[in-house]
Amino acid sequence: MKLEACGIDARDRVLTSAMAAASLVSSGERVLVCAGEGVVEAVENRGALPLDPEDETVANESVDAVIVGFHREFNFQRLAASANALHSGARLISTNSDPTYPTPGGLLPGNGS
Repeated sequence: MKLEACGIDARDRVLTSAMAAASLVSSGERVLVCAGEGVVEAVENRGALPLDPEDETVANESVDAVIVGFHREFNFQRLAASANALHSGARLISTNSDPTYPTPGGLLPGNGS
């Protein structure tokens, strides 16, 4: 949006951290997404199946990868589902390693914390 305001059309030239993380999964893979909607969309665009860690049926399913990214509603259920998938052999993919997330109210824990 900011680039468009400057008259620059970069729509097909921008690579987000969600897209970069999703590029590490293959079509048909089952991916537990412990991140925001941008990651879910990027996983779907790769032809992989995004799984919601808060869906209780996921606990009994095979997971190929876990993608972790910033999520404002992160909770213990998401953490437990991700840990269980990793213990069962899923690979871990992170959108970034930022230790903090700046906000007007101060620093919050980031994806890499």
